[in-house]
Order: sequence, then C-alpha cells, then structure tokens
Amino acid sequence: MALASPKHLKFRARSWLNRLGVWQRIESWRLERRFRRGFIHEPDFNPFRRFEGNRGLFVDVGANIGQSALSFRVVNKTSPILSFEPNPEMEFGLRTVKKLLGAGFDYRMHGLGERTETKTLYAPFVNGTPLSQFATFRPEGLEATPERRRMFKEITGVDGFDVVKQSLHLVRFDELELAPEFVKIDVEGTEIDVLAGMEETLSRCRPLIMTEGNAAQPHLEARGYRMYAHNSASNTLSPATGAVGLNFFFVAEEKVADLTKREVIQTS
Repeated sequence: MALASPKHLKFRARSWLNRLGVWQRIESWRLERRFRRGFIHEPDFNPFRRFEGNRGLFVDVGANIGQSALSFRVVNKTSPILSFEPNPEMEFGLRTVKKLLGAGFDYRMHGLGERTETKTLYAPFVNGTPLSQFATFRPEGLEATPERRRMFKEITGVDGFDVVKQSLHLVRFDELELAPEFVKIDVEGTEIDVLAGMEETLSRCRPLIMTEGNAAQPHLEARGYRMYAHNSASNTLSPATGAVGLNFFFVAEEKVADLTKREVIQTS
C-alpha cells in the first residue's frame, strides 16, 4: 500500500481540524506567524518593493483569506490596501489581516464583475472540506475532467469531488469611485469580467495591474497596456515575450518610460 504524500496528509489534517471546528483559528495563527516572519506567499509580489514610499491604493481582487494583502505589506509598507472577497467563509482570515495591518487595510465582502448583480459561486468540496482557492463563477471550470480530477487528487488523495453552489453579490468597480495605483486580480478565470467593470477606472487612473495568468492580455493591450513578467534575479519587471509563470503585470504604455527610468522595468 502506497504511503500518503505530504499534500494528502496535510489535506486530511485540515479535514479533521475542520470537523473539530478549529481549522479557522489555526489558519489565523499561521497567517499572523508568517507575516511576522516576513513570509511572501508568491515571489511575484517582490517587484512592489520598488514602489516603497508610494501611497497609492493597492486593490486586491479575489482576496481569499488575505495572503496577498499580507505579502504586499511585507514588501511595501506605505500603500493602503483594499481587499475584495465574495466568499463569506474567507472573512475569518481577512479579520485577522485587519488586526495585523490596522488602519492601512480594509476589506469588503463582495465580488467584482462586469455589472452589479447576484451570481452563483461554485466551490469544490472533498469529503466535506472546501477547496476555496478553486471557487469560481464559471461552473465549466470545475467540470470533472481528467485534468481537474487529477489536480484535486494530487492535493487531497481522493478521486472525485462535489460542487456546492452559493449566491453571492457582485459590484461593478467603477461604481465605487476609487482611484487605485495598483490592482491585483486572482479570480479563477473571470478576470475579463472584473476588468469590464473597471473601464472608467482604467481610463482615469491607469493602474499597474497584476493578474494570475495572461488571459487578460488581449483585453488590456487593446486599452494601451503592455505585458511584463517578474524578473526574479533583479526583482524588476521584464517584457513577458515567451515568459511562462503564475502571474503577469500590465503597465500603461504612457508610464513605461518613467518606470524604466526608475528601474522598475528592465528592458535588457
């Protein structure tokens, strides 16, 4: 009989702790511990170090339990942070982040979309435990394809999953009348919907945008943005031609020259 992998053991422990009702408290403790140790959950947040001293708003779309907000604060101590998360099961983490970051952080428990409306969120569950990081508004993204089943089995050790539906509120970003300097979007395949609700803001503020994956490239390039990737050797942004990575950055064309001069962008 094959031994369980570390990932499977971790998932089993989480399921057990979830049934005991203590998982959220442990996750909150882990968030605080990692933040105080200067932990960055994805190295692609490192380029934001080069904006230290900037006080422009960082908007965190798809906040989950707040790990992106904490990673951003580790590398940038000055910009205020506003997180958006539609899944109420994640609020325990965002309350912890608020306790850690104080007045420089706030969050709102709703999603962002092309229009203000109520939509259905689809979340995968395995043995009663949610895989909230994969929750999506696009049910086709959770179809039990061989690839999806393989992905979840790699995490959980279980072949198969259930999908739970939940109605959640979305707001069109332009209605909020905010002026972001930076926008991070991680919304499991609905980036274009979020950006469609930000058309006025993109034209008015021209924020630097960080997205998971590059599906938004045609949409943003049509609006005068250029795509970059994190250069880990220099913690700068480099042209993303041929780059393969988790996250990509989009810079308004009229800001490229200034950011190159300031060594945020590296062209060679």
